[in-house]
Amino acid sequence: MRKIGVFGGSFNPVHLEHINIARAAIDVFSLDHLIVVPTYVSPHKKNFTLAPAADRLNMLKLAFADQKDVSISDHEITEGGVSFTYKTLEHFKNVENAEYYLLLGADMLADFPSWKEPEKILKIAKPIVTPRENENLSKALTVFYDAFKARPLVSLYVGKDVSSTEIRNRITLGLNVSDFLDERVAKYIKNHDLYSDGERKILADYVRKSLNPKRLVHTVGVMTLAQKYALRLGVDVDKASLAAMLHDVAKYKTYEEFGLTAPAGVPKNVLHQFLGEYVCRNVLSVKDEDVLSAVRYHSTGRAKMSVLEKIVFTADLLEKNRTFKGVDELREAVDKDFDSGFALCVQRLVEYLHESGIPASDIYFLTEECREYYCGQKSII
Repeated sequence: MRKIGVFGGSFNPVHLEHINIARAAIDVFSLDHLIVVPTYVSPHKKNFTLAPAADRLNMLKLAFADQKDVSISDHEITEGGVSFTYKTLEHFKNVENAEYYLLLGADMLADFPSWKEPEKILKIAKPIVTPRENENLSKALTVFYDAFKARPLVSLYVGKDVSSTEIRNRITLGLNVSDFLDERVAKYIKNHDLYSDGERKILADYVRKSLNPKRLVHTVGVMTLAQKYALRLGVDVDKASLAAMLHDVAKYKTYEEFGLTAPAGVPKNVLHQFLGEYVCRNVLSVKDEDVLSAVRYHSTGRAKMSVLEKIVFTADLLEKNRTFKGVDELREAVDKDFDSGFALCVQRLVEYLHESGIPASDIYFLTEECREYYCGQKSII
């Protein structure tokens, strides 16, 4: 009986780590064949904008063109509607009675108990989980075992910390993606003008011209993490992405450039959030008040923040390029429970300001009000 792997996902776009994960699974577990299945609509990403199905299918064919033991299936695209893994596996099982394996990431493994008909999936296919840098594989394995009293196969390959979301954001802001994509896929994206952010292109171009390369990389990190939090919390992902993209738009601008006078009593390091809202509203004609508010309070926070404001504030503090002491603990806390983790972030921000030698009297009142509201305490210094 043949051993066949099934590798599903949005592949939006397919990147080099997808190829490495597939190759490792084939080699380590002696798979005879691997079927790569781009989804039509993922049940886990309902409010998530995908590139056209035909483009994602074409990019997969280019990316795996040199892998003779890999085929690309358009089954889920042809079927249309929401794509459920158990139905896809039932289809392939009916086509060929083989021994099936399902490729998963550690993040998907942790969510597996919430999938549609997970027991049916496990009756057809053995999961192969591929860990990725900075992912908690142990936690995912524990969640899986507690739910099914079984253990998946674990690939020897550890994937790099890169995602299709990050790649799309880098393309949107004009950053180089050659290290992440097969050159044929990169050329296809350029030729078909994918991920240029459509009607938001003018905004993206303004951000790109306003920030230096290091700050653009930070912005990509904030966008990517904000989109992750938004998906998890049921917030509009496009709105979270836009607010995150714009949050530092005035980082290197001055009030004088716009004929304005900087507000008195505002610390220099947070002036840009207020000027950023002005730029978004009056220069870029952003109308969404939720987005404008998220830009306005992303550095200081405030009492009674909206969920979108919390998302941008937290993503700004914890995006993957941040390396300050304790950042991993904060990330873990937010991943465990967003609201309590957010409160810890607020507390840590105030502590950092104190540790930097800033007296309590000089900490902006919005930040202190935020701390008092969410942490239940006033400054003790």
